[in-house]
Amino acid sequence: MSYDVYVEADVGGEERWQIDWVNYTSNCSPMWQKAMPETDGLAGLDGKRCDEAVTILERGITAMRKNPEEYQKLNPKNGWGDFEGQLEMLERLESTCRAAPLAYIRIWR
Repeated sequence: MSYDVYVEADVGGEERWQIDWVNYTSNCSPMWQKAMPETDGLAGLDGKRCDEAVTILERGITAMRKNPEEYQKLNPKNGWGDFEGQLEMLERLESTCRAAPLAYIRIWR
């Protein structure tokens, strides 16, 4: 199972315009939950506007960079996903949110 993470802009029509999309394995959920406890991880970002989510992402990324060994302990035993890959994904999401602060995050599992 994995998470599809979309950043979408409301352009006034029936559908939102997709700005970015990333996919990452749910095997790293424990890392996201540890890094972003206020949203219970990645799933809790669903529906948030980027200008709100960027602060949460920034705190999570900072926590992970400060204590990588704590997060590396949570690497999935099956080898699907790892600390480095999911940190890169969060950094990409943060960057997209900074570039499009009025866009929204949508999470599909």
